[in-house]
Amino acid sequence: HKSFNTEEDEEVLDDEQSAQIAEVSNENPTTKVASQQQSKPKEGHIVIAENQKSISFDKLFGAYLRGAKEITLTDPYLRVFHQIRNLMEFIETLVKFKAPEDDVSIHIITAADDTRMEQQVQYLEQVKMNAENAGVRVTWEFDGTDTIHARHIVTNNGWKILLDRGLDVFQRFEINDAFSLANKMQEQRACKAFEITYMRT
Repeated sequence: HKSFNTEEDEEVLDDEQSAQIAEVSNENPTTKVASQQQSKPKEGHIVIAENQKSISFDKLFGAYLRGAKEITLTDPYLRVFHQIRNLMEFIETLVKFKAPEDDVSIHIITAADDTRMEQQVQYLEQVKMNAENAGVRVTWEFDGTDTIHARHIVTNNGWKILLDRGLDVFQRFEINDAFSLANKMQEQRACKAFEITYMRT
């Protein structure tokens, strides 16, 4: 278990970050939904500082996923529990931003964990089953070349999102504490330092 010193939390957004992320990261949580509905995706590059808070998958990806019917997520490190939980939280964002009538599919390309592959397969199959209950079709495969390194998201609505850390952007938090806000709200978690680039395809 890791505790966080609030004095170390960095809320300053890098000058390179897009206006969209800067606006969303500094807003009051009560206005978040309205802002998400109005925000339009933009090309750009953002830098998130170590221990920064107020970041969520909804803010990072929601506007880019809206309207997409086919998504491919490539990340060689979808192996252990917290990484697969991040994947499930990404699918939660996808569910929030898709139209209720839309059929959306996500294809996951990852690398096999040679030491815990049976557990990894069970996790991915659980994600697949639960996502389908919410109207998202999940397919996945292990990269056969054993050479994938880059982590990115590609959507059929014209976006490629380069992720230097994949979805693994949050510092460790107490995942078994039912009363922890960080367990329920990504915005309450401290982040690892990471960068994202949004590109039109």
